[in-house]
Amino acid sequence: FHTACAVAAECDRPGSPQLDLRDFMKLALQELAPDLPLSELRSGSSSRPLVRVRCVIIVRALMAGYSNRRIARFLNISDTTVSNAKSLSRKQ
Repeated sequence: FHTACAVAAECDRPGSPQLDLRDFMKLALQELAPDLPLSELRSGSSSRPLVRVRCVIIVRALMAGYSNRRIARFLNISDTTVSNAKSLSRKQ
């Protein structure tokens, strides 16, 4: 779990987002888990495989310049969950 977040943190550098967040999420999801529907990612489910994918996508979105709040709202999770994913990626 934590390793996946750390790997994601090494991807892009912070900057201003180029894509709409929904498009960004869809592209990331196609790469990481092509069989996982976007609706499932946004469902709030806490199954271990889903949480891993969500963590990686959160870190990628943060690195792409999307705000914590915007990511949290889109994924129907708390701002704290987004911050925790960011913190976990930095500890690795």
